Amino acid sequence: GHSPILYLYRVVQGVGYSIFVTFCYAYIASHAPPGRRAEALGVFGLSFFIPTSIGGVVGEYLIRWVGFGKYFIIGSAVALLAAIPPFFIRDRMAESGLSPSRVRSVLSAPILRTTASSLFFGATFGGIFTFLPVFLYRQGKDGIGLFLFLYSVAVIATRTAWRRVTDRADRRKSSTVSFLLLAGGAALLIFAGETLFLAAASLLTGLGHGFLFPSLSALTVDLAGRENSGFAMALFTGAFDLGLVFGAGFLGLVLEVGGFATTFGACSLLALAGCGCIPRGMRGKREVSGV
Repeated sequence: GHSPILYLYRVVQGVGYSIFVTFCYAYIASHAPPGRRAEALGVFGLSFFIPTSIGGVVGEYLIRWVGFGKYFIIGSAVALLAAIPPFFIRDRMAESGLSPSRVRSVLSAPILRTTASSLFFGATFGGIFTFLPVFLYRQGKDGIGLFLFLYSVAVIATRTAWRRVTDRADRRKSSTVSFLLLAGGAALLIFAGETLFLAAASLLTGLGHGFLFPSLSALTVDLAGRENSGFAMALFTGAFDLGLVFGAGFLGLVLEVGGFATTFGACSLLALAGCGCIPRGMRGKREVSGV
């Protein structure tokens, strides 16, 4: 049987991860030049995306090699090593004026709208990665590797070769286009039994994801201001995580009632709902041009 201590471990891990991610994105958002804020957030996001992409494969080989017990020890050692670099980060809280306690100034309609967009983004992302592997397995297809590879290539391209796009464009417009790419890719998954449609879906959803997160998160910080970036990013990342959890649950019910085609169609509609939540009639670009 499994030890109850694993549940405690999962709670501690979840709390630590949430605090760490919020701090990292708030720090990047408040310290990056406004004209390169989305670029900084996007490039930093690769430090999460790439390890997540390869971590499953690496972990599987480690478990086969050393077993679960030593594997958890290795994971703990990696976490301890990750705790060392923050000690060398210069704390510029006084300079940037971070003040998460200014709740009323952050909980404005535009910020709540970008937070809702993040919620729908997380629900769409969670739905795709929860149910696509099941769909392909049911179809007897071995295409999840192709999907993940092309998806990863698209995301990495947006954060490297095309990393300046989201700062040069109006963040509201780039977020809108990104949501439309995500919605189009999710809709194509209805036909994911065909390799061509699966490949097209992976590229579209990868491009949508790659451009959307830095665009939408930078827009959130632009609207909240650097002095409130910590609380704003906490709302943004928390909403994304909630979307992952509750979106998968909701789409699971959709799957039971309507099947996979309806589920992927619902994923597309969730992305369109996120697009509809983006604040309208606002500039949503960098605070200072030419930075």
